[in-house]
Amino acid sequence: MKKICFIGFGLFTIGGCQRVTISLANSLCDRYETHLLSLCEIPNNHGYNVNSKVKVHSFGMPLDMRARTSLKLIPKLIRFLRKNNIDILFIAGSLPIPLVSLVKPFVKSKIVFCDHENLAGRDKKSVFFRNIACKISDKVVVLTKQTLEDYKKSFGINDDKIEQIYNSVDYKPESLSNVTEKKIISVGRISSEKGFDMAVDVAEKVFDKHLDWVWDIYGDGPDFEKIKSKINEKNLQNNLVLKGADSNVRNKYKDYSICVLPSYREGFAVVLLEAKISCLPVVSFDCSAGPNEIISDGVDGYLIPCYNVKAMAEKICKLIESDELRKSFSAHSCDNIDKFSSEIIISKWCNLIDKM
Repeated sequence: MKKICFIGFGLFTIGGCQRVTISLANSLCDRYETHLLSLCEIPNNHGYNVNSKVKVHSFGMPLDMRARTSLKLIPKLIRFLRKNNIDILFIAGSLPIPLVSLVKPFVKSKIVFCDHENLAGRDKKSVFFRNIACKISDKVVVLTKQTLEDYKKSFGINDDKIEQIYNSVDYKPESLSNVTEKKIISVGRISSEKGFDMAVDVAEKVFDKHLDWVWDIYGDGPDFEKIKSKINEKNLQNNLVLKGADSNVRNKYKDYSICVLPSYREGFAVVLLEAKISCLPVVSFDCSAGPNEIISDGVDGYLIPCYNVKAMAEKICKLIESDELRKSFSAHSCDNIDKFSSEIIISKWCNLIDKM
């Protein structure tokens, strides 16, 4: 049985990368001896369900630790990998890259870098570390076809060294939306890249015509108060509501009729998949990367040119004003979902692991 380990900075903090990594570990632990290693301390009430077969480890560093401080962990990581005879070390996210790059010459473990983001709009430092990851890794796994092509163009990485594997949809909703509620939903971290500043501008145009609808935003993050202030400045607080983080947000989709993704950029946009599985029409900017590999424009949702606030508002209003259009989009929402199924995605991961 091969021994695999996923290493992350704060592997049990709230985030899409963390959720996907833990879910993947849970799915692989029946076939491989599976470890999760967090460089930082694990919060007491992290909210993740970890299979009892998965071995959980932490180096106990503070969550506000600077990336450079992690270099002090070099001897500790070397001992960990040797003691547990780890065959493959998966880097979850970019922060552990400097540490792993310095450890690699002293261990036998194969290295796989899993990029949960994309290259568009990244600063030079972020791109630099990803370039290092390409050089030190035996394999690189990216989420979308667009990111795959961006990696080849930016880093000159060979086809046999990089693979594209989507995130899977690993849940079935308790019930589906009937798209009759006068409610819009958005879900995401309230941070700059998620575009909720633009969502406020879109909402201003939407609610100029449709004050009987409500738009709820689920999530928390560093820009929460900034977005709240902008909502209040435009006097939209009765229609555009910041709901905060909700661990049960997946089961909220059924209560809504439209899902909107206003992001400047995405790693994959799993929110769109979750909404579609719940039979919601979706509206998203055609940002990098992911939405155009999930949405069939005009069939199950709308792809809006980046970052055309007016066009997004018009398409949302079009859905609001047509019950039949919402129902038609809803009926087609699961047409192309199969390629994101857990069975297909996990089989790709197993194939990658077995070949290494």
